[in-house]
Amino acid sequence: MWLRRATALWLVVAAVAFASPACAGRYAFIVAVDDYAHLPRLRSAVADARHVAAALEAAGFTTTLVLDATAGQIAEEMARFRSRLTDASLVVAYFAGHGVSLGSGSHFLPADATVAAGRLKGTLPLGLMIEAISSPRAQTVVFFDACRLPLGARPDAGERAPRRTAGIYILHATAPLHAATDAARAPGPFAAALAAALSEENVTVEEVGRRVRLAVLRATEGLQVPWETSSLIAPIRLGRRRAQ
Repeated sequence: MWLRRATALWLVVAAVAFASPACAGRYAFIVAVDDYAHLPRLRSAVADARHVAAALEAAGFTTTLVLDATAGQIAEEMARFRSRLTDASLVVAYFAGHGVSLGSGSHFLPADATVAAGRLKGTLPLGLMIEAISSPRAQTVVFFDACRLPLGARPDAGERAPRRTAGIYILHATAPLHAATDAARAPGPFAAALAAALSEENVTVEEVGRRVRLAVLRATEGLQVPWETSSLIAPIRLGRRRAQ
């Protein structure tokens, strides 16, 4: 069923205060969409994003949260976020919502994405999103909590990888050309496993990937397999910092 929104629900929370102090140089950018203007509404993307944001905040990340936003609003917030990365050593992104596989890569669908006359409009290529929130001095970790099913419609923006190809790690919620779970109750299996892994002290990004993959496999009885790609050149520890 196709839904129409009466109003655009857009909430941005930047540099949220939390119990654990932020660690210098660690930034997180989180986008989630449940309320689509022209596509089926999702049930748990926003709740999942809040769940992951809380885990990242507890791990010492300065976190920006963007909810139910249009392509233009997301672009504005990515630009603002990047302007804050003057001391960044690590950037983490989490994207939850509708996603599709187009060409050789994944695309995220903002709240105003449409399909008309067989053409998909208003998508955000994942490669461009990574480029928009990255810093030349920081490594980048991306969690893409969305489907990767192919779509016959052509995108209105060409597929493009980020200009910088080294120092990037991506963990997709599911394998190429497969669907990701939209759980009836939040958090969904990927978000729940990710938040749990981030709560561990000094956990590496590779260990986060392994833990998330195993937990999601178990929760979905093998139907959903998180998939990773990496061009990291130095070790990354994502979890809570061990007390000195």
